[in-house]
Amino acid sequence: MQLMVLAGLVLAILGGTKVFDGDPNTVSNGLTYSRAAVIIFLAVLAAEAGINLYLLSNRRQILLGEIWLAWAGLAVTPFFLVRIIYSIICAFESGHSSVFNYVGTGNSAVIVQGIMFVLMEFIVVSIWIVAGMYTPKVPKELLY
Repeated sequence: MQLMVLAGLVLAILGGTKVFDGDPNTVSNGLTYSRAAVIIFLAVLAAEAGINLYLLSNRRQILLGEIWLAWAGLAVTPFFLVRIIYSIICAFESGHSSVFNYVGTGNSAVIVQGIMFVLMEFIVVSIWIVAGMYTPKVPKELLY
C-alpha cells in the first residue's frame, strides 16, 4: 500500500503543478493526474479501513499495549474519508464550482479549503498523538 500512496503522491504533485500552468492542454492533463491520485487515495483508505477492522475483530492477536494504535487507526478513517471526498469533488468539478475548487480564492472557497486542509489534518494528528501517549513503552528485551 505504501507504493500506491507514493504513486498517488507523485500524481497529485504532477497534477497540482500542471493545473497552475497557463496552457489549457496542461491544465487538462493536471486534472487527469489529480483525478487518478484521488482514486488511488480512496482505494488505499478502503484497504486501510479493512485492515483496521480486521485487526480489531481479532484483538487477541494485537499486542496488549498497541490496541490504542488500532483504535486510533479506525478513529481517523472518517476524517480521512471527508478529506478524500472533498478532493474527489474538487477534482471532478474541474472549476465549475466557486466553493469546491482547489484554486478558488473567494471567501467561501478559502474557508472550505482551510477546514478541509488544516482542520482535518489537525484532528488526525491529534488522535495519533493521543494514541501514542497512551501506548506503553516496549521493553528493550522485546525489541530484539
